[in-house]
Amino acid sequence: MIAAHNLLDRINPASFGKFYWLWIMLHTPGRIPITDHLHLSVRYVLIPWVGVMAAGFAFGSLLLRPDRRKWILTMGLSATVLFFVLRGLNLYGNGIAGLPFGFPRSAGPWAYSRPLSLTLVSFFNTLKYPPSLDYLLMTLGPSLTLLGLLGGPKLSEDSTAFCWSLAGCRSSTTYFILYLLNTMAICGCARLSSTHFARHCHTQTSRRSLPGTVTGCLYLRYVDFGRGNSVSAV
Repeated sequence: MIAAHNLLDRINPASFGKFYWLWIMLHTPGRIPITDHLHLSVRYVLIPWVGVMAAGFAFGSLLLRPDRRKWILTMGLSATVLFFVLRGLNLYGNGIAGLPFGFPRSAGPWAYSRPLSLTLVSFFNTLKYPPSLDYLLMTLGPSLTLLGLLGGPKLSEDSTAFCWSLAGCRSSTTYFILYLLNTMAICGCARLSSTHFARHCHTQTSRRSLPGTVTGCLYLRYVDFGRGNSVSAV
């Protein structure tokens, strides 16, 4: 569901006839008309995202292992290296460009262009709707690596910093604030680097920074498993 779902990218929802909406819900993002003036926009399709959620559910049991740091680091580094290999080969893992259906704006291979900053944007401009294999490796790989690196320090559960951090990371607002600050920082650096690069910053790069911003919160969430609470994992 994660590694092989890009093999289904060429299937047009229209080929299912009146049940086209089912394939939109399962794999290919699109719009489902409800009335003449109302449409349901479907972007988070079931096949890849259910696979990601199932992997996250299974990942929770790994956090209970005493050697979890080694496993998390291995998984994170392996996913990151695999992303650079697949993206470098430019053959599979990021959808198909030019399809007349779905949202293929970021699909297809990357291309070299001038200045170099635009080449970097093209390389990291992976397809999110639906989440391509490249996109998932690019976001989850570094997040797992950072999570593994954060697995070493032991925080005191009686410390004020721990209590405030844990309470904050249980709030969805915290994720939004971290994402917003990270986006502002990336766009600010982009403006200093290149004006043309900055115009592409938000749509191509900054939206992909969310998994990295919540890594610290993921760490605090799984530190809390010893209290008998449920474990959250991406």
